[in-house]
Amino acid sequence: MAGSDSRSSVLERAFQVLELVAHEDRPLNLTEMSRAVELPLPTTHRVAKALVKLRALEKNDGRYTLGPVWSEWAGVTGERESSGASN
Repeated sequence: MAGSDSRSSVLERAFQVLELVAHEDRPLNLTEMSRAVELPLPTTHRVAKALVKLRALEKNDGRYTLGPVWSEWAGVTGERESSGASN
């Protein structure tokens, strides 16, 4: 799942982790995420920690799932679509 460039940006790393967690049918721990996205464990930990702080991931019992921000954003998008608002 990791990109071909071993020096990916922090944003790319974060998206790799988010995409992985979004497509899994169960919560993942740091080791599982690290192996799947082919990032060192300390890097995966830093990315996951930042994503938890931003509410993009949620951590329960050492395992990660998508955080509440996604459903909040989906709700906003749905409200805009139903009201016909556009930019």
